[in-house]
Amino acid sequence: MSKKIKLKSTKEKASYSIGLTTAAYLNRDMDIGSIKDDLNLDAFFEGIRDGVEGNEAKITRQEIEKALAIFKEKMEKKQLESQQANNKAGVKFLEENAKREGIIVTESGMQYEIIQDGDGKVTPELNDQVRVHYCGTLIDGTEFDSSYSRGEPAVFSPTQVIKGWTEALTMMSVGSEWKVYLPSELAYGERGAPPSIGPGEVLVFTIKLEEIINK
Repeated sequence: MSKKIKLKSTKEKASYSIGLTTAAYLNRDMDIGSIKDDLNLDAFFEGIRDGVEGNEAKITRQEIEKALAIFKEKMEKKQLESQQANNKAGVKFLEENAKREGIIVTESGMQYEIIQDGDGKVTPELNDQVRVHYCGTLIDGTEFDSSYSRGEPAVFSPTQVIKGWTEALTMMSVGSEWKVYLPSELAYGERGAPPSIGPGEVLVFTIKLEEIINK
């Protein structure tokens, strides 16, 4: 944090919060965190200042369009390279994983292993609400999401999650705990879910179905 900014007044705190929120939007929509090394941050913030203050642009519209087109092409190439690398690593991982004892492969390509059997009595239907504990990682073990870390299970419908989760949940009975391995097409696809999940990433989830709430 800059030493000049103390963030004591409401104005300072609100201004800082708007900046953080804007960065969160940019990360969500553009994964700007992953391209920060491709940006000149001084010029970036100068552009924001001129936009907010209504100043005249320092370069022409033609220069803006040309620069953005070149930058977009560069970023698309970078994303394609990342996607290809993730796809290659993911295919290799799933091929090797499928050979392990206890791994079951479904028609969709989802892989799973049963850590703990449930009661076997009932499985969720698509419109049910379920309560689950889970942990999600990349194939290298990097954790990107966990209800355990938050200290409480998540509640949602099987229709509100990625395809692989929908498939797994509607096969599990209460008390089941599975480890699920999802090809990218059953997860977040070729776009990924920036900033934590890259394009074409295979994902690994440990899922425990604690309750079908409306049964």
